[in-house]
Order: sequence, then C-alpha cells, then structure tokens
Amino acid sequence: MVAAEATAERAELPHGLERDHELAAFVAALLPETREDEIAALLAGTDIFTLARALRLRPPTGRISTLDQDAARYAFAWRQFETLHSTEGSSVDGVSFVRHACQSWLGVRHRSEAGLEILSSADDFDSWTSSESRGSTEFLIWPSNPFEHRLPALVAAASAVLRFKTTARQVLSVDPSDEFAIALNPQRDLLKVDADELKGELIAFYLAYRDACTTLARNLGLEASNELSLPFGEPKIHLWERASADVWVEVQWSYEHATVTGPTRTQIDGSAYPLQQLGDPVIRAKNELKSQVERALGSSLESSSSLRPELLTAWAW
Repeated sequence: MVAAEATAERAELPHGLERDHELAAFVAALLPETREDEIAALLAGTDIFTLARALRLRPPTGRISTLDQDAARYAFAWRQFETLHSTEGSSVDGVSFVRHACQSWLGVRHRSEAGLEILSSADDFDSWTSSESRGSTEFLIWPSNPFEHRLPALVAAASAVLRFKTTARQVLSVDPSDEFAIALNPQRDLLKVDADELKGELIAFYLAYRDACTTLARNLGLEASNELSLPFGEPKIHLWERASADVWVEVQWSYEHATVTGPTRTQIDGSAYPLQQLGDPVIRAKNELKSQVERALGSSLESSSSLRPELLTAWAW
C-alpha cells in the first residue's frame, strides 16, 4: 500500500507499471478523478482480473455528472479495454447511450453508431431495444445515471467485467445432463484391465483434458494469464491406493514424456481424483477453469449476490 501511495503521488506513472497487476490495481484505486485518462490507460494494459480488483478497491463516491462528456469518456475507455473484454473472434463496438426524458434510468448500446439519444416514450424504448434496431448487439440499462457514482472509465471497466463474465459463463457452461458423464466406464474394474490398456486410457484422458483447458482459455483470451494454472507439457500420472483400498489418480505436469506409475501407497503431491470419478475430460476442464476464473475475479459467474457495480453493472439483455 505504501508503494501504491508513493506511485500515485508521482506526476507521471512509471513506465511498465501495468505489468505489475497487483500494484496497478491499487494505484488505479488511488489516482484522483483529474487523472482519469491515466487510470484508463493503466488498466487497459493489465487484464480483466485486475479491472475487477481495481473496482473492488475503489468504492462508488458522489460526483457531478455531465452526461454528454461522461458518455464520450466511457466510449473512449471502452475502446481502450477492447483486448480485455473481447474474446477470440469478437471485436470492439462503438457506443450509443440513451436516456429517458422523464425518468432517471440510463442505457448504453455497444454498436457501431455513437451518440446520445433521449427517449420520451415507451415506443421509443421499444424501438431502441428491438432486434431489428440492435441486431445481436448487447445493451445495458442502469436504474440511475452510473456516472454520478463512478468515473466513466471505471463504469466502462465494470461493463467490460460484465461482458467477460457473460462470455465466460457461456464458454464454461456444462449441461446438467452431462455433468456425470464418464469417459472411463465406471462399470469396469479398471485395476483389472490390461496394464497397457489402462495406461493408454489414462494418458488419453489427461491429454484431452490438457487440450480442452488450452482451447477454453484461448477462447476467453486467457491463455497467457498469470492468474490461471493451466496444464502444459506431458502428464506424470500416478495411481495411489489409499488405506480404504480405493484407488485415486494423481497427476503432475510439464514433463517431456507421459508416464503412468503405481498403484502404490505413496502420494506424489499432485491433484488427485478417485479413479472411477475422472469423468469427461472436457467437462472436468470446464469445471476447473471456471473455479480458477471465479477465484481470480472474486465472484461467481452466476451468483445473484454479484449485483454490485464492479460485478454486474446493470440489467442486461
């Protein structure tokens, strides 16, 4: 915290600060509103998890909002955060704001057009939100002007976190009917099958799991994230027979060649699962990656308790 305070007091932020994600989040939380452009530029060089962390560190405060100016600053920051909220195959959109003439709510549409629209009737709103008008474009509705409580750049950061969470929820979703799918048949006593056959099945399972983790992380733009622990290289698989006579599978990664050892009574200190409960490699990859993403974000992807500005910025359709 002392380092963050000293950095925030400097007239110019040090070069490369964005590479220290933890320090960058604290500095972004401490910089004054007059340095909003620096806040946006600093956070744009980090990752989606740092955006969420910075928002948690900087609670909402009262401010005077000039809507036209704030909308333009939001749009500028939204484009700066493109690489953080846009996943593989997607691209950043422009921004269009809408405000009801008689009520306090404010909406934003991420699309190619830009500008501020004033709505005066329900018909105008229906037109603005219609599928013909917006295509597949997302839009958000705030119950009040969010710029009265947060800097536009931080509202944009919150919108980026929401877009990422929505995408991650879709990419990592598992059909409940497939939740208990078993790649290794539970009706078979795997310890009684041919040793080479068991070895081949285990190696194939973990290689498929590794590849699924890599693909899912890439689809979310997280393949290079330091917040995630992704398997790479070849697996070292060990069968561990516990005192209760059930057998667990442990695995360690980053070896040059895939190997299978055991069963023995000795653990190898890797991640372990009951042999008969390995499940489907893609489903296991989704569940484990989801757990890591939620831990790094500081919130569940589905939790209804995330109705806070940094976790769920607005009502979204």
